[in-house]
Amino acid sequence: MDTIEVLNERIHLFELVNDASIDGIIVYDTNLSVVYWNKTVAHFTGVTRADAIGKNHYSLFPGHEGNELIAQSLHAALNGMKAFVPYEKVAIPAAYYEYHFVPLMHDESIVKGVLAIVHDIAHRVKAENELKALNKSLVRKNRELKARNAELSSFSQLTAQDINEPLHKMYTFVEMVISKEGERMSDNVKNYLKRIQGSAQRMRLLTDRLRDYYEVSNMKPRPEMTDLNEVVTEAALLCPRDFAVSQWLRVPEALPSVRVDHTAMVQLFHNLMSNALKFQKRDANPQLTITPRIVKGRDTGHHEAHKNGDYLCLDFADNGIGFEQHGSDVLFQLFYRLNSTYPGTGIGLAICKKVVELHHGFISVDSEPGAGSTFHVFLPLHKS
Repeated sequence: MDTIEVLNERIHLFELVNDASIDGIIVYDTNLSVVYWNKTVAHFTGVTRADAIGKNHYSLFPGHEGNELIAQSLHAALNGMKAFVPYEKVAIPAAYYEYHFVPLMHDESIVKGVLAIVHDIAHRVKAENELKALNKSLVRKNRELKARNAELSSFSQLTAQDINEPLHKMYTFVEMVISKEGERMSDNVKNYLKRIQGSAQRMRLLTDRLRDYYEVSNMKPRPEMTDLNEVVTEAALLCPRDFAVSQWLRVPEALPSVRVDHTAMVQLFHNLMSNALKFQKRDANPQLTITPRIVKGRDTGHHEAHKNGDYLCLDFADNGIGFEQHGSDVLFQLFYRLNSTYPGTGIGLAICKKVVELHHGFISVDSEPGAGSTFHVFLPLHKS
């Protein structure tokens, strides 16, 4: 094979390789006239190789006229220095490209031309723009969330002061009316007044529970080593005293000490205890058993758990009325009441969920109608 055939073969191979490139490749002479133009840049610009060869850079890219960054970059390449032009400064209409200008040197001293590499970054720009839009949306939603939290906090104060006071007065005045005028009232009138008192009491309970919920929601927990056995004692004292704690509460083994917010944990235990006492069959003897166990994150059943982290799981197992398991997903939502025949506000379990989340934990429940429920409280154990 003679020298010309070898040269032609190499040129052909050069063209095949460059035409296969995902980047546009242009070679200029020292007058910035095109001497090579691959298929990719022809696709980018819509200008064929035959039409581009011999044309000046600025005639092919009229949008670069007067662009100082392009002019400086080309000048740098003609003087033996590499230059880069990001898309933010120069962009072909309806597309996004970044440019690398590389001097083609002879004997490492004489510039024979300029290699221009045109890289299509439309996909990256699209992703960046989508991310920017998402960030703006998140900032806006975060701002809205803060505003709503502030409104809810104000509402919490309102319920604690401006609403509870007239409710208390309503109840008291009705009691005075019954006490002073009761002999002249019919039984129906007395019944109606008692109903008014009952409604006022329920409304006060609801506003008190709402205040508790929003206080927990805005709480900044102060974790400290807490003996959960003391938490059990405190929470049990807050429950109704119709019968001794020893008759309904069992803690078969001592509970550990963990780093938690003591006050919040008392609220959690109290709400779960109250549920066990409340949702019972008529004339049943309520029972609640609290047992601890250590589990790995991967065994908690929660996708947000640290798979190899250790969690303290507290099982609160009662002998109450239970419920269909498919209803457990909404059980911890604010105001949700699974059984309206029992008194309640639908806030207690929502408070439990908030408390557990404040401690970066999880809560779930297993239940069966007539067979009671077991609430599982998972608290992460932090190693010293």
